[in-house]
Amino acid sequence: MILETERLTLRPWKDEDAEGLFEYAKDPDVGPAAGWMPHKNVKESLSVIRNVLDGPQCYAICLKGTDAPIGSIELILNGGYAETDAYDACELGYWIAKPFWGQGLVPEAARELMRYGFNELGMSVIWCAAFGGNTKSMRVQEKIGFTFVKKVEGLKIEGIGKTVDLYVTKISKEEFMGTICGADCTNCGMKAACKGCIKTCGKPFGGTCVAAEYIKAGGKKAYEEFKEMLRQEINELLKSMDIPEALALYELAGSYVNLGYELPSGETVKFLNDKNIYLGCQIEVPDWELCCGVVADASFILVVRYGINGSDPELICYKKR
Repeated sequence: MILETERLTLRPWKDEDAEGLFEYAKDPDVGPAAGWMPHKNVKESLSVIRNVLDGPQCYAICLKGTDAPIGSIELILNGGYAETDAYDACELGYWIAKPFWGQGLVPEAARELMRYGFNELGMSVIWCAAFGGNTKSMRVQEKIGFTFVKKVEGLKIEGIGKTVDLYVTKISKEEFMGTICGADCTNCGMKAACKGCIKTCGKPFGGTCVAAEYIKAGGKKAYEEFKEMLRQEINELLKSMDIPEALALYELAGSYVNLGYELPSGETVKFLNDKNIYLGCQIEVPDWELCCGVVADASFILVVRYGINGSDPELICYKKR
């Protein structure tokens, strides 16, 4: 089985990978954080490929367009982990070479393998874990939707000869198919066209989502800070036009807010992308017969007024940020 993402190819390990594996697995900053000692030579790396990285759902992580492994990711099946004695549960494990840290490659690979696990292998729960102090791995798990379950204190790890605290997390299929930002999409009128937020790495309609992009880059706190900063910026703009302030901003599907504006020539133009998800809200303006709406993302703020169901829209302001 070969899986692909935007930047990566996930494929089974092979003997020919031994030298490439050794190049990265000899790094003392990589193995011990995952529970194994740095490799001593290519022969040891070959043995690991044949006896450890040989699971049915173990994949070499390769940059797209190359066949050189830069890490490994696996769903450990059939009770291979203490928390997963159920046939429809498994454990996610991963590591990536140091030169590729901080590029979001592990979350990207993990989301694809999780998608495969839930949708193709019939998993209902995927578990994961990280040693105490391994903040990078904990951050990855947070980004891809895992939630904390328990802390196991004083666990002896034979592979590295140390006693550590283990932080255990898990995610269900229902949670995986939910949203990255935590929005309640239960009553969304666009559900039929939605392909799942976490499943698509924050692109449920095929385009970018302002919420998902900020959360993937810096977490939910960073997104909330951006949203409040954007709201204040919008309110400064609205104030200059004597329009009441926006009390809150909401995630809005582009196809819902992408109105068509008629030019003097009779041509109709649109400024948004139906596939994207923006932030915005509707504002009630005293003495206005029309509605006022605001749509924005990291690059622009759009203020419009329109009639019932978005009829006869009029562009009031388009501001680049």
